[in-house]
Amino acid sequence: DRLIANMSIAERAGQLMSVAFHGTAITPALETMIRQRKVGGVILYSENFTDAASTKRLAADLQRIASDAKTLPLFLSIDQEGGAVVRIANGATVLPGNMALAATPDPSDSVRKSVAITARDLRALGVNFDLAPDADVNNEPRNPIILNRSFGSDPQRVAALVTIAARSFADAGFLCCAKHFPGHGATTTDSH
Repeated sequence: DRLIANMSIAERAGQLMSVAFHGTAITPALETMIRQRKVGGVILYSENFTDAASTKRLAADLQRIASDAKTLPLFLSIDQEGGAVVRIANGATVLPGNMALAATPDPSDSVRKSVAITARDLRALGVNFDLAPDADVNNEPRNPIILNRSFGSDPQRVAALVTIAARSFADAGFLCCAKHFPGHGATTTDSH
């Protein structure tokens, strides 16, 4: 509370931002965003590291910059959904995607266990925010983006499993973000 109270309006606005960068080295622009703009988070992509060990070093270096700047610890986020969307494949547990979890004999238990493993692995690397679970309903067979990232085509079943995933992240003391925007499962074009 004291840190936020001493922030300017611009710095408080910075706390609402999450930024990315290119390459494996922390760029001067990123460091400036943390030190001067007080950004609240950094999203990590697979281009930012080579394996789990380099992810851990990067996370520690980013948090050290935030600490030196006397700002709040950063939200370090990553897309580690499992299945087709895994940013850390070397040195972290690679788990099945949502559709595969939904197809197991006990989908609820599979989702709980998958989330617990993911949260454990990411926390050990210094990452504190998973941009998962995918909450899209896979109701368009020609969708080029969602496919098996979804828990399925039944909205009620998807909602139930997304709820279990979100609660499991909370139980693990880990941040998550259900994504994407409503209706994304029905698109026939690449939304990127």
